[in-house]
Order: sequence, then structure tokens, then C-alpha cells
Amino acid sequence: MRAWENSAAAYERSFARLCAGTVGDILRRSGPGDPGRRLLDIGTGPGTVAAAARDRGYTVLGLDSDRSMIALALRRHPGIGFGRAAIQSLPCRDQTFDVITANFVINHVPDPRSATRELFRAVRSGGRFVATIWTSQPGPLNRLWDQVMAQAAISPRSGSRLPPELDFERTAEGFGGLLAEAGFEHVDCRELRWTFEIRPDALWSAVEAGIAGIGQTFCSQDAAGRERMRAAYAEITATDRSGVLKLPSLALIASADRVR
Repeated sequence: MRAWENSAAAYERSFARLCAGTVGDILRRSGPGDPGRRLLDIGTGPGTVAAAARDRGYTVLGLDSDRSMIALALRRHPGIGFGRAAIQSLPCRDQTFDVITANFVINHVPDPRSATRELFRAVRSGGRFVATIWTSQPGPLNRLWDQVMAQAAISPRSGSRLPPELDFERTAEGFGGLLAEAGFEHVDCRELRWTFEIRPDALWSAVEAGIAGIGQTFCSQDAAGRERMRAAYAEITATDRSGVLKLPSLALIASADRVR
């Protein structure tokens, strides 16, 4: 998983707000909150899902592999337990949690099958797992970045794909199959749509911080290339007189149970 060191604050202002669009649906699928029910939010980032789960009544633990994200979560949400851990090796006994949530985490790990099996191990019998991933279908945000790069005459950095034996189809069938293969039952996976609203300057802060593919492309340019990208983005986003970008977004959300 990409290291987010020194970029947590920029992430919180930008892509964390995009990912927050799924929180309500995640908690609705998680079931009723109660202090007697333990919820693990893996890949917690700035703690958005964890805080919402705490407010719903759960006893919550948030884990993330990046220390800057954990430091930010601790500052933003005092009273919630946060710690560092990777999804591939959770620091807990078998069948510890009543609910595990993973908001846009599985699509970033180097071995999704192994990670999903580890999450299955940590869910108690009768417990639930709820997760989201991005689909392979390009959306308006992807098209915005494509337009910026085309106007700035910049070639995107070549992306890296997982080996076929480790990867899975980023479709409802593929994501649901991944969970079933790990041992989960009653798998329900479907599309989730919402509108991401953000000021152009807040979104651009993620690019300057090197976050996501567009940020990595920006940081790989020389000074002239970075300036062309800044100018192209400013010109393209200036066409919206409201001062707020409204970007329809699409993801997959899945819930599943550990029956035994």
C-alpha cells in the first residue's frame, strides 16, 4: 500500500471527503450499534468511519499502516482507540470483532485474497464484514485528470497491475466472489452512487501532495510540467461559477457474514 507519510492533512481535505460519501451506507449494512459490539475499521485513514461508528454506539478500534494517518485520527477523534497495523497481519486473536469495515482498502493491497482471508479470521462467528472498492469504470474525476494532462501535454505515469493470480475483477461479481472465496456467506454486493462536492483548491492540494496516480504524475514532472498542469487545472475548473466541483461518483459496496 502506498505510504501517505507527510500527506495526511492534504488527504483529509481532498480524497477523504470523496471516500466519506459511503459512510452512511457502510453503517447501515453494519447493523445496530451497541457498546457490547466491537467494530474494527481497517485502513481507517483520518478515522471517518471509526468516528461515525462510535457515534452509532459501537466500541471501535481504528487501524492503519501509516503513522501520519493515525496521528491525524487521534487528534481529530479523541476517545477512540487508533493504532498502526497492516491489513495482512492484524494484531488480534481469531474471531475478535463483531463487525469489520474496510472503506476503499482492499483495492489497494498487494494481495487482496490474502488480506480478505485475514479479515475473515478476525470476524467472530455470526459477525459481519462491510467493504467498499472503486470499480474499473472511469468516472468524472478520472476524466477531469485526463483533461488536465491532455491540456498540459503530460503523459500519465504507467500504472501497475497486480499479477493475474492475485487480482480480481473490480465488478460486483468479482468483488462478491473474492469475499465468498475467503469464507464469507450471504454476500451482497452492488453499486453505490453519490455526488462528491469539493472546492477546486482543496482537491488540487492532493495533487501537490503527490496523492493518488494524478499526484504521482504531477510530482514526477519537472518545474515546467508542474506549472502547465497547475495552469490547465485552474483553467478547466474555473468554468464552474459556483466555485464547487460536483463530481458523480461510483463504487462497489459489499456486506457479508461469517456464519461459522
